[in-house]
Amino acid sequence: MHLDLYTDRQREEVRRLLTIGAKQYPWRYPQHADYVVLQDPDGNLFCVVRKPHAKGEEGKS
Repeated sequence: MHLDLYTDRQREEVRRLLTIGAKQYPWRYPQHADYVVLQDPDGNLFCVVRKPHAKGEEGKS
């Protein structure tokens, strides 16, 4: 099983996960990757994916 977490605040979520025990995983990313691969304390990989904005939602919080 592989877990993908979707967020519209990817950078903040990755920072939060790193502070609670996740580790950055040395992944070879394609040029315009919309995800970051992390590793949980048990060694499981998971992705934090930047959720695309729906039309007309740019700038909304």
